[in-house]
Amino acid sequence: MPEDCLPFSVTHKEGVGRCVVAARDISALEEILHDYPAMVGPYYDEHPLCLECFLKTDGSTSCPLCDLPLCGEQCQGGPNHKYECSFFTELQKTVKMPKNAPNTPYLITILRLLNVRDSNPAMWDRLGMLMDHKEEQEMEKESWDNVQTNIVGWLRSKGGLADQFSAEEITRAIGLIRTNGINIEKPYAGQMVACKALYPTFSLLSHSCICNARIFIMPDNEIIIRAQVDIKKGEEITIQYISYLFGNILRRKDIVDNWMFECTCPRCVDPTELGSHLSSLICPACPGIVLPATNSLHCQLWKCQSCEQTIDRAQVEKYSKECEEKMMEIYETEVDKYEDLLNEYSKIFHQNHFQILLIKKYLARAMKGKMTKDQIKRKITLMKEFLNGFQLVDPGYTKWRGMMLLEVSKISMFLADMDLGQGNISQDVFTSVIEQAVMDLGTALNCLKFEPEGTEEARGAKHAAASLKHAHEVLHFSKFCKIK
Repeated sequence: MPEDCLPFSVTHKEGVGRCVVAARDISALEEILHDYPAMVGPYYDEHPLCLECFLKTDGSTSCPLCDLPLCGEQCQGGPNHKYECSFFTELQKTVKMPKNAPNTPYLITILRLLNVRDSNPAMWDRLGMLMDHKEEQEMEKESWDNVQTNIVGWLRSKGGLADQFSAEEITRAIGLIRTNGINIEKPYAGQMVACKALYPTFSLLSHSCICNARIFIMPDNEIIIRAQVDIKKGEEITIQYISYLFGNILRRKDIVDNWMFECTCPRCVDPTELGSHLSSLICPACPGIVLPATNSLHCQLWKCQSCEQTIDRAQVEKYSKECEEKMMEIYETEVDKYEDLLNEYSKIFHQNHFQILLIKKYLARAMKGKMTKDQIKRKITLMKEFLNGFQLVDPGYTKWRGMMLLEVSKISMFLADMDLGQGNISQDVFTSVIEQAVMDLGTALNCLKFEPEGTEEARGAKHAAASLKHAHEVLHFSKFCKIK
């Protein structure tokens, strides 16, 4: 596409740096940009990863030259593994490397990025536009010294790269990976394979916890960005670096720790999180709502909006951590334990607190098999409460919304059919339920229709299309019966 036809442009924004803005109005679901990675590399997994295709292996098959893990003969001599194969083949002549060492995948990812300088100079130049946050990393003295000694120094001395790469180049590669690298997952050969990738244009997109665009990873590692909602000309195009699921107190800290900036998006600066109350508590002294006293990242005091009783930040964090730990101990089929946990923390957290909504999601998932009508209704209610809570902060055509609307619609149609057959609802009420299902299934299909083949969401798109067709047929027949 000619540059003057692109729906975006790269500009400089005070306090942000280079960023991407809409060059014209962009409709929801419209493709904004696509990009290919400068580098794709492994990152640590408890299982050895094939360094060519990233399949998990049992570690029994290795490259005959460098002794690093591969999944089989079909991956020997592959292009992805070529550069580090040469490096480690030479290295093992002078240095004994432990097999499947946990830091080896990270070293390989760094080597692959450094190799871009010589193998693809044009791509290396494009990476020059990206930030590496070197100054911020230098302030973390213990971590900085460790990187300089055990990675930069090691690669140049024992690794023999001193004549090939300067300390500054290796340090920048590490900074680029930490700041701009993303973890991607995709289906391959019956597994979900995971790797680290660095994209030159995509990396210019800024984060917002209430973003307006979303990511699609294709089988060939191409990344496609589509609008999640309508975007007006001049608006910054943003994505999420971190899940929408967590409340401000956890999410904001993680952003600083991992990306070295403080998010000032509308959600982060609002103690109520856009009125969602995803982090709010219930006052132990009255029915009031407890919120952070200020919108500061480091706010240490939470205050009731009615009686002004206060709770320390440490206690707020403790509540959330304990709830999470208890949730993790429950098996996914233990309905009663989820109900008990929901009852326990509903006395502490606001009804829309993210931990409460997560319990409701897992509780709904646990409710399956043979259920009473009341249990089916309860399952629908739980899923709708999750949807209503989170779509305030993650609006538009999201894949999580698509998958949940699909399930809610199918169950609602089933329940309405049961009630109509038993004479519990009128034909008009039945028709209204099916009409709502048609709308929701249409939304679900739009949320999921661009998902890559082989993913759970792509299968969901097919189910949504089939269910939508069936709902249209039921609706047509229902209206026909009403006319007769």
